[in-house]
Amino acid sequence: MKRYIPILLLTLLASGQALYADEPASAPEQTAEEAPAMTDEQAAALEEALYLAQAKKSWEGLNRQQGEIKLPNGVATLHVPDNFYYLDPADSETVLVDMWGNLPGTGTDTLGMLVPKVSAPYEDDAWGVTIEYEDDGNVSDEDADAIDYDELLADMQSDTRQASKERVAQGYEAIELVGWAAKPYYDKASHKLHWAKELRFGEDEMHTLNYNIRALGREGVLVLNFIAGMDQKETIDANLNSVLAM
Repeated sequence: MKRYIPILLLTLLASGQALYADEPASAPEQTAEEAPAMTDEQAAALEEALYLAQAKKSWEGLNRQQGEIKLPNGVATLHVPDNFYYLDPADSETVLVDMWGNLPGTGTDTLGMLVPKVSAPYEDDAWGVTIEYEDDGNVSDEDADAIDYDELLADMQSDTRQASKERVAQGYEAIELVGWAAKPYYDKASHKLHWAKELRFGEDEMHTLNYNIRALGREGVLVLNFIAGMDQKETIDANLNSVLAM
């Protein structure tokens, strides 16, 4: 899962200042010139500790909702069970941007997201489902069988390359659409289009899974996007129906 370490926290700790405002800073025993340089392993451990401290504090401050949830635009009502939380767009922004390293606005552009109660977003086995709505009017499925998914993938890869340039220009890692993580298919009975993409961020060895379910309606398309690591695909497959049932 992509993670983001706020530069401010690294600066504060390196300078000997307190991590939180109510914790007095202790004077460093050595000057910067005298302090031994950190190894790569120590620097990585420091970043991980800082990330976890900030992420835990942020997570505890979010409004994690359950039960009957009316989505912001009124397009649907969710029935969130005890083993999931719903986060509104503002809280989704905290998870998607501050914890997972996406571009600013990624969360506020959604209708919120669902996260499993068993794993907090900052944990290694974390995953979540963003909720979006495309107000495109009535979407017909008459031509669903005629979709050329190879051509669709090529178009998506081209769009991703362009988006990657913009990410890099803003100081974020490059992103690459590697290919389909699962063959796309259309469920005629439920009017839902499924596709799963495999993404690579920067030089990360662990690729990211985006499993997308698009529910066609009379006035637009409700989009559920499951975000996880590629090694969690079986977990996502096992939770598709329970999330759709909400």
